[in-house]
Amino acid sequence: MRVRNDIHRWPAVPLETEDQHWNYRYCTIEGCLAVASVQAVAGFVVVYALDLGASNSQVGLLISLPFLVTALTILAGSRYIVRRHPQRPTMVVSALHRVFVVLMALAPLLPMSIRVWWVTATYSLAATAAALASTWWTAMVSEVFPQQHRGAVFGTRLVFTGSAGVIATILTGRGLDLLPYPLNYMLMFSAAAIVGFIASSFIAKLRLPASPMVEQGGEKVPATQLRLRQVLQSDVKAAFWGLALPVFLFNIGYHMATPIINIYFVEYLHYSKSAIGLLTATFLICQVISSRYWGRLSDRIGNHIVALISMTILTVQMSAYLLIPRMPFLVVMQGMGGLAFGGYAISTFNGLINLGSPAQRSVLVSLFNVVSQMGAFLAPSSGTFILDRWGLVAAFVSVTLLRSLGALSIYKPARREQERNMSIEALHARQRLTSYRLSVRKRL
Repeated sequence: MRVRNDIHRWPAVPLETEDQHWNYRYCTIEGCLAVASVQAVAGFVVVYALDLGASNSQVGLLISLPFLVTALTILAGSRYIVRRHPQRPTMVVSALHRVFVVLMALAPLLPMSIRVWWVTATYSLAATAAALASTWWTAMVSEVFPQQHRGAVFGTRLVFTGSAGVIATILTGRGLDLLPYPLNYMLMFSAAAIVGFIASSFIAKLRLPASPMVEQGGEKVPATQLRLRQVLQSDVKAAFWGLALPVFLFNIGYHMATPIINIYFVEYLHYSKSAIGLLTATFLICQVISSRYWGRLSDRIGNHIVALISMTILTVQMSAYLLIPRMPFLVVMQGMGGLAFGGYAISTFNGLINLGSPAQRSVLVSLFNVVSQMGAFLAPSSGTFILDRWGLVAAFVSVTLLRSLGALSIYKPARREQERNMSIEALHARQRLTSYRLSVRKRL
């Protein structure tokens, strides 16, 4: 019986109820399959476009256009989610991502003149579907787990999902090298889509709490029907922009590096797809290793402080990236970036789902994703423009400066969080001292 209960509660996380353990288990399984599906495509879509004959500017458009389409879609989509059964629309939209991936894989069968544009269009739609499903999923599970343990819960989950992404990246890179072109891309991307379809089915297994109700116009309505203006006129406004603005600035610097680094690997260093897969996997492995510890650290010292630390490390990493164009050094740089990105991802995610009340959560998540997606949209085309106009060094310097702006902009929120933590610690110390004095008096 004890063994059966231990298995039923696997994996071990600081949760309390049966439904929390159930949801964690299926959130993790779904996340592993979904991340494997997405990473197998996202890790090689730039290389795919370059093999199809894309120019640097087309690569920048390929990466940036999905963020624009996503930003324009999320707010409209957030008004639909959400009434009583959020699993169904999330499942449908996540399945659409897999459909567009299959269509993207068919590009080599099309005339040469439209192949790159076909990939750009279908990948934009696929990325938009994935981002919209992720937004809805975030709002859907924000109240599933207790706030005081969310860092540990999602940090531990990220270990499993990141491991799945690593395995998918390595296998995809190896498969692309072993199979002949263009069959390699068609088969590997189609396999990724099949894994994604399986992932979508697990969303239906989640046990969600009832949608919160709020007073509006003299009657109770689902909280997800609150308007954006109502939320931003509340006292959560300052806290929201204290997180959203730094993420907007940092995302420009982070996503600007994506096409630059891929072009650096392919056109400057002439690496094979297996080598690119190894570098990508190194980043993901280090992210996996660090995520659990970053999550617990976020619970202990605060999300903004962890975000500041991780943004600073990612800025230093980018400033040193070009120093030695050799594989061992680049592996170290990728590992450094992965270790820091684990903290950035978990701290901003936890900071977001801790904002406001359950009644405000879906609107805040949607707006936050629009802001971050707009930053990501501006980045890739800007990066390839600077690369073409002024060269590789200028592109990396620009990335470093923009990441620095993101880190500097979150300094004040992190400082306030530190002061709040110190005041809470001082209060607890006074309470412990008072309790000790009372106990001494009783003994006397």
